[in-house]
Amino acid sequence: MTFISKHCMIRKVVVFLMIALLAASPAMAQKHKKAKKVSKSKVELRKSNNEGERWADSVMAKMTLEEMVGQLMMIRVPINMSAKGENEFFKKVKENKVGGVCFFAGTATKQIELTQRLQKESKIPLMVAIDAENGLGMRLKDCYSFPKQMLMGAMPKEYDQLIMKMGEEIGRQCKAIGVHVNFAPDVDLNSNPKNPVIGARSFGENKERVAHKGIAYMKGLQKVKVIAVAKHFTGHGDTETDSHLDLPLIKHTKAYVDSIDLYPFKAMIKAGVQGVMTAHLQVDCYDKRPNCPVSLSEILVNRLLCKELGFNGLVFTDGLDMKGVTKYYKDGDGELEAMKAGNDVLLLPPDVEKSVAAICAAARKNNEIKKLVEEHCRKILAAKYNNGVCKRDYSKLRTPTEAERQRCDSITYEMALHAVTLLKNEGNLLPLADNAVIDTNQIMVLYCSPYAMLKKLDAVNKAKVVVMAYQDLPMVRRAVDSLLHGKSQFVGTLPVTADRFREGFGLQVNLSTPYDKVKAAGMDVACFKKIDSIAEWGITQKAYPGCQILVAKDGEVVYNRSYGRQTYDLSSPLVDSNTVYDIASLTKTTATTLAVMRLVDQGKIQLDDKLSRYLPYLKHSNKKNITVREALSHIARLKSYDSYWKEAAGEDDPYMSVLNQIAKSKLNKDKKYEYSDLGFILMGDMVKQVSGQPLDQYVAQNFYTPMGLHSTTFCPLDHGVNIARIAPTEDDKTFRHELLRGKVHDQNAYVMGGVSGHAGVFSNASDLGKIYQMLLDGGEYRGTRYISKETVDLFNTRHYAELGNRRALGFDKPMFSPTKAGQTAVEASQKSFGHTGFTGTMVWVDPEYGLIYVFLSNRVYPDASTNKLAKLNIRTDIQSLIYKSIKKR
Repeated sequence: MTFISKHCMIRKVVVFLMIALLAASPAMAQKHKKAKKVSKSKVELRKSNNEGERWADSVMAKMTLEEMVGQLMMIRVPINMSAKGENEFFKKVKENKVGGVCFFAGTATKQIELTQRLQKESKIPLMVAIDAENGLGMRLKDCYSFPKQMLMGAMPKEYDQLIMKMGEEIGRQCKAIGVHVNFAPDVDLNSNPKNPVIGARSFGENKERVAHKGIAYMKGLQKVKVIAVAKHFTGHGDTETDSHLDLPLIKHTKAYVDSIDLYPFKAMIKAGVQGVMTAHLQVDCYDKRPNCPVSLSEILVNRLLCKELGFNGLVFTDGLDMKGVTKYYKDGDGELEAMKAGNDVLLLPPDVEKSVAAICAAARKNNEIKKLVEEHCRKILAAKYNNGVCKRDYSKLRTPTEAERQRCDSITYEMALHAVTLLKNEGNLLPLADNAVIDTNQIMVLYCSPYAMLKKLDAVNKAKVVVMAYQDLPMVRRAVDSLLHGKSQFVGTLPVTADRFREGFGLQVNLSTPYDKVKAAGMDVACFKKIDSIAEWGITQKAYPGCQILVAKDGEVVYNRSYGRQTYDLSSPLVDSNTVYDIASLTKTTATTLAVMRLVDQGKIQLDDKLSRYLPYLKHSNKKNITVREALSHIARLKSYDSYWKEAAGEDDPYMSVLNQIAKSKLNKDKKYEYSDLGFILMGDMVKQVSGQPLDQYVAQNFYTPMGLHSTTFCPLDHGVNIARIAPTEDDKTFRHELLRGKVHDQNAYVMGGVSGHAGVFSNASDLGKIYQMLLDGGEYRGTRYISKETVDLFNTRHYAELGNRRALGFDKPMFSPTKAGQTAVEASQKSFGHTGFTGTMVWVDPEYGLIYVFLSNRVYPDASTNKLAKLNIRTDIQSLIYKSIKKR
């Protein structure tokens, strides 16, 4: 019979006899009342619908104050104890009537032996904990270690079920050796590379990513009845001090802590986490009392965590033997303050005897403190009951099996396969051939934290290929080998920022041979071989030093090739699929037009609204009547271009200087088509005024980020794009006096801070293919709708054809009667749309053929004086071959 069943049977008999005796004799009832005053417990039995709480109350009715205080204590199990040491430890457990123990090292076999003896000798079963963030192997040398959380943080969200599987596996192994609580997951946002204590223990720096992965881990543990503990509340990620050694200071504002640091904890609480660990951190924005860590602050534990955030599970302190507490609190004072602050379990008190004595003394003097003791004891006992601590048969504990180890290996391999991150692949060296040997002079695989890479930047810069593998484990090495040889695709992205490599960055490789998908699409390979010849010929003619060509057919990328180098210097980087180009006027359709379409969809802009409705500086100008429809169609009588940058460069506010100069400029006499940057500069500002966000932020938030476009942005050097990936444009000898690389080529856009409606976006062919696939599919991409189909169709319609204007709204269209000298191939249908760019770029979409064509180059390097790209008809000849490849099938 178990402890609980024996106890409940005895209690029922006792209660029945007491009721019978009291009913039979009023005198005896009076005598009973007097006896109750001197009984061990003065706990008032409460009515509760919770079976665990009812059991807790029944146990507490027979407990002394010291026994209740003892239940709050969870003490460290020493390692490598001698026989004498073990006896002394068991004596300490018994005399102080502690409620729990925590293991930190040894073997599973020894831990089982100690656990069985502890449970056998304890009047009330002990709550057993372990700090095993990445599995029991983190503490027990004969158990399995999964990767640290940083590797898991690199996995795309859709693979987080692997984390749940891991949590479930760790939970099963915990239960097998008698562990009830795992101090995991760590949901700190590690945003400080100098953090000495969190680092790779964190899932990363992105709050949503950390929360989602933390919940997956928690659900796995708690599915098998092991208590998960989110730590370290309120967030230990941005510190440079180890709380094991001193008390770290968090300098964030309350708004930052609430919206960033607390975000994962809020999500975990909402998802049902059963435990939270409070940190030894000084968070002045909440509690300015000196030397008052979160763990000892009633403001942060009771008021914020328990009341404001609504957490009603077990609150554990971090180890109270850490110097973040012991440096300032002695002889049980820290434990007393932690209990008063709202913590239930006082973890690792440095002197359990003094801690129990201090709390008991305070409780005897202050009835409110005594009530706190009872409240925390009740929560702990109820948790023990609800999580099966009291019902377990500890004689049947076992070590993890070989089958479990094999399952762990399988999970680790799958996690690594979806986490290992490609940071560089110059010259498309990857994938390697099946039998190719890894050349360590060119290929660098880092089996370490991204932060450790900061000490190896010279080697990283020299390597052609850089792979971040996060941790050196056998299954990780196996995954790396598979990825390097093209057996699987790289999908991992960095969970933290490390130097120029930003959080969320990760490259992919082209796993197909050049013509495989062309054949599969039924297109003529011979035409694509001619495309290769034209692209290479353009380099020999110095029309451009290198280029990217992408072709998509019916929703599939069938061709994505790179040619040449970033400059004509043979030592410059080869162009590959990750090279980023200044796309010049493709900005008009890749940013501004998209933004206007979305705002039209939302009813925030009407096409026949006057620009002056949104732009006050136009209200008293000759442009007060220009409509959005006219500006989008290049028929607003605006001049094509002017060098506003010359005056604006010397102004305090160059951005507004350009806009004011446009407002004062003359209009063309006749209302006819004239391609103009000016209208799009104005519409870029209109997006800012209507949405409340600058154009770059608006398109990033509503398109680029949700679509997973990591290489598309304004001001790429400010957004983590490695300068080595960016093809340079002009060697500007008249204005900026430098070779432009990562800075917008267009002078007007440059003085406007790099963000304008007519120019400024940088991208690559792969990203642009996704944007224009979304438009080809009527505004939807991968199940998410960005723009309504009606609006896409509306913007791909000519609105001034009667005036001889071939343009649609924002988009260019083929000539009414196409010729070989036109901007598109003569084969392009009248349904098609796209744009070209001054730097040597073009995107064209043809709904009639389900076709997307992207051509990117830096033809303006080293100067823009000649335009051989246009003169040689390279872009249109390639486009013509694409159409011919379809018609020949």
